[in-house]
Amino acid sequence: MLDRFARFIVGYPRAIVAAVAIVTAIFAIGALGARIDSSAGTLVDTESAGYRYYEDVRATFGSDEMDIVAVVSRDVFTVEALAKIEAVTDRLLRIEGVEKDESLTTVRNLTAGPDGDIDRSPVMESAPTDPTAVDDLRRTVR
Repeated sequence: MLDRFARFIVGYPRAIVAAVAIVTAIFAIGALGARIDSSAGTLVDTESAGYRYYEDVRATFGSDEMDIVAVVSRDVFTVEALAKIEAVTDRLLRIEGVEKDESLTTVRNLTAGPDGDIDRSPVMESAPTDPTAVDDLRRTVR
């Protein structure tokens, strides 16, 4: 059976290539209308309490679409690594459609003040340029 099939394929190579091209074109036309939705909402039953909670969280915090960009470094608490993180963050924020970027250079340090108010100051205004400031940042973050 397989021997017969193999002989057919070898005997009619142009017809096989044409058939594969036609089938590929049909699937390609169908793929043009495909939409990829990677949001978490597609994974939850829309009638469940979990979905309602998800919608509440999304309404509060915004879009659930996110990407992760990593800067690889043995130690992120160096002048060079922090400068690179700041540069990547700045470039990402300039991309059309990027609403927000959370990184070590933009994250807020939530602390309670003496009167009970929450201080939401950034961990840093800009990447430190000297090792002493980097050590201070390391202590703040930990």
